[in-house]
Amino acid sequence: RIMSASTTDRNPAILMSPALLRLHGRYVMWYVEKTTADSFEIMRTESSELDTLQPGVKVLLNGLEGHQPWHLDVAEDGGRLLMALCTADAEHEILFAESRDLGLTWNVCGEHLMPDKYAFGGCCLYKPALCRDDSSGWRLYYSAQTETGIWLTAVTEVRL
Repeated sequence: RIMSASTTDRNPAILMSPALLRLHGRYVMWYVEKTTADSFEIMRTESSELDTLQPGVKVLLNGLEGHQPWHLDVAEDGGRLLMALCTADAEHEILFAESRDLGLTWNVCGEHLMPDKYAFGGCCLYKPALCRDDSSGWRLYYSAQTETGIWLTAVTEVRL
């Protein structure tokens, strides 16, 4: 079966950049939804089946003031969840957040990745993906646009 969602006049952009985990026997998905002309929110939904997700609820994201969420990834880390999130700002910096309540409340943590360093002197960071490495740390894969407009896939180690 294919789960689908479509845009409407009320929701011009829904289910952007989904991240899905299986937690405690249920599928939990986070995604970005455009709520107004200038506002994006992170939503969370869950279900016992992949093709029947419930309506999403807005998550609380502490520490994101001044930024809009754009593309995200979520990973499980023992008793907490980790999120890598690029912002909808012009430079699309990458932020990290953690949750200890199954992804309903998130707190920004760790170092922000800025394009001047992590895009090789370039202008934009995009779509992060977290992957545990062999040394109990994390690798972050992401897209980066150089100052000459070339897109690259990059990887860096992050401590969260």
